[in-house]
Amino acid sequence: MKKWIWIISLLIILIIGYVIASFMVGVKGHTKEEEKGIALAKEKGGLESVSEFYKFNGKKAYYVAIGKDSKGVKQVVWIPKKGDDPAILKRKYSEGVTRSEILEKANSLNPAKIISAKIGMIEFKGDKNREIWEVVFKDDKGKLNYYYYDFFTGEMLRNYENI
Repeated sequence: MKKWIWIISLLIILIIGYVIASFMVGVKGHTKEEEKGIALAKEKGGLESVSEFYKFNGKKAYYVAIGKDSKGVKQVVWIPKKGDDPAILKRKYSEGVTRSEILEKANSLNPAKIISAKIGMIEFKGDKNREIWEVVFKDDKGKLNYYYYDFFTGEMLRNYENI
């Protein structure tokens, strides 16, 4: 009987070790990708410092970095994840609506919990690319809702509800 307890204990320890190792490998990959995106934002996007960084996955994947350039101006840089996509795009943060303005719009929809509000890039109605704010929240039924707002005007472009 003792032998079985030791064998089961050993198997449990091995399984826990495997799960922890898998998690660490995943985190390491995420960190490397973030470091790569931040380095590109500084090197090719002209940022001196980065205060926020997102990976945005729409039809195409982008790294999005928010930070300050050498003159201290807050900028947003969209970096295509794949090299064959269009060049890096850079805009002054002040050209767009702020996070707080977007969250005000989202709060008017009475979300139970806002999960994220981040800047991204999507293809929209024949436009090649459009800079957007993506707001993800849960409603009172626990369903996910995705709302996309124009980065410059704050106009709602598209939404997916009750996912």
